[in-house]
Amino acid sequence: MSSADGLAEDLEAKAQLKEQQKAEKAAAKAAKEAAKAERAQQRGVKQAAPTQPDADDPCAENWGDYPMVQSTEITKRQWTRVEGLTPEKTGQEVLVRGRLYTVRGKGKSAFLMIRQRTATVQVRH
Repeated sequence: MSSADGLAEDLEAKAQLKEQQKAEKAAAKAAKEAAKAERAQQRGVKQAAPTQPDADDPCAENWGDYPMVQSTEITKRQWTRVEGLTPEKTGQEVLVRGRLYTVRGKGKSAFLMIRQRTATVQVRH
């Protein structure tokens, strides 16, 4: 056996080892991609699942999705501006329009901050 034959065998063994390493790396990459796709699918299922209201919520009738206000009909509702809320209206039921600025929960109470233009009011429920 000549040294050229030994060198050729060494090169062939190295080439086979390199091919084997490439195949292992490709298999690991494919497994990683499959796991990534599975996580993405699970995330999509979670996001697609509609959120259902809590059946035990005693105040469920007080909130929810309402149709957009377009003033197509006249109602007897009296809207109060946030800036018009005074201590005299304490304890009265009033209707306000505004955006929900902040929500905080404390025990069994919820504190809502409602903002209308530059005025802000805190509501406790």
